[in-house]
Amino acid sequence: MSRRRSLLYKLHRVVTFSCLVGVLTSLAAYGEGVTRAENNIPGNKEIRWMQGSQHGYQPPSYAGRDVVLEENGGQRTASTEKKVEAHGLSCIPDVRILKGDDRTAYRDPAVWYENGTFHLFFTLVETESDKSVFSYVAMVESQDLVHWTTPRKLTLRDGMKDYSSPGNVVADGADRILCFQSYPRPGNRDDGVVRYANQTARLFTMRSRDLRSWSAPRLIKVKGPAVTEQDMGRMIDPYLLRDRQGSWWCFYKQRGASIARSDDLENWTPVGRTDAGENVCVLETDGRYVMFHSPRNGIGRKTSTDLLHWTDEPGLITLGQKEWSWAAGRLTAGAVLDGRRIPGVGKYLLFFHGSGPRRESEGDFDRNASIGLAWSDDLENWSWPGCR
Repeated sequence: MSRRRSLLYKLHRVVTFSCLVGVLTSLAAYGEGVTRAENNIPGNKEIRWMQGSQHGYQPPSYAGRDVVLEENGGQRTASTEKKVEAHGLSCIPDVRILKGDDRTAYRDPAVWYENGTFHLFFTLVETESDKSVFSYVAMVESQDLVHWTTPRKLTLRDGMKDYSSPGNVVADGADRILCFQSYPRPGNRDDGVVRYANQTARLFTMRSRDLRSWSAPRLIKVKGPAVTEQDMGRMIDPYLLRDRQGSWWCFYKQRGASIARSDDLENWTPVGRTDAGENVCVLETDGRYVMFHSPRNGIGRKTSTDLLHWTDEPGLITLGQKEWSWAAGRLTAGAVLDGRRIPGVGKYLLFFHGSGPRRESEGDFDRNASIGLAWSDDLENWSWPGCR
């Protein structure tokens, strides 16, 4: 009898272990299936997780391999994956999406909407414990304009480049292209001196097919192939646009707003300029082009029918700046998204940054800058959370 019990006990352990292995295998397969389904990842691609990565391009060891890199400054959690039904703009509790402080600045927003998600790109400026200061291109995501993911850096810590000021994202076939600037400030520190980029500031792009894994930055040769990088001159704040005929345009800050055109995003020809401030954003709407740009304070507007000849529009957009101490120094860098067909939105969305309480020239350049949100039906009259 005891021998029989011993055999039964051993058989029970074997069966239990086999069941446990089966359950764990099923859970792993289920988890990978969910991951693939939620991220539209084909079954023939390998999934790798790069948690806490400080950059967004594929390392050389993965070059040429069919690998999906999921990288996070904040890893995926139930709260970041939760889908929230559209609730309307009235439920947004605060005009500020990202709030700066004395060690952090959020500047220069750019936004892309795809498959129910708002992808917000921006300049992230961080002051480290030894008072050194570095800038990054970073991003957050939201499905409802209320709940945002943890900021994730897309570029490396490099004071000789200090990649920053994303202009916008455009679609080129299956690729998504993000344009931005370098803003070199080698040795920049929090020592009371406000430093701006040196003469080597240039324009760059990165490509992605999933808005998460990005190629290495690549120079935009807006002066044409015959002009070397050294001879291009200081330039910042790029913005890309495809016109009705399929040509590409690049607007950037140099002698006002300079303009270049290309048929392939590779070979560029300078075609003109217009008087304008920084952070140009161009929107095609209702048969015309509207340019938003940033003078010393506020956001100005210009209009055009051909992208070459521009007319100033009256007024300056300052929103609730008089009541916002966090934007008292400057309100600037408007990025407009046509959200009239987005469920729960139905309006133009204006993302901007405000710095304060001091002016940027007084020290609130690498600190105390926040990104805010407003909306409009006509690009002239604006509302925001809490406005009366």
